[in-house]
Amino acid sequence: MSSGLDDIDHMIGRNIRFYRLLREFSQAKLAARIGMSYQQLQKYERGINRISANRLLQIAQALEVSVAQFFEPNAKLTQVNMHRVFND
Repeated sequence: MSSGLDDIDHMIGRNIRFYRLLREFSQAKLAARIGMSYQQLQKYERGINRISANRLLQIAQALEVSVAQFFEPNAKLTQVNMHRVFND
């Protein structure tokens, strides 16, 4: 069963992953910076677990982006552009 909130959780997770990879951080590196396990970060990125406002702020600060960027359906996240970012 999928709802609008689930879609938002997945979008936020995809955006976290995008900005993490853009900064060339491993899951372990980002997780260590914000005091959590990489497994928990992995669940956030997959949209399995919801992220609290405080945790989202910590992630944004670690990645040097605004919290609002996690909520934007971003053209940068298309498959073609993701390929360019991570394979160039």
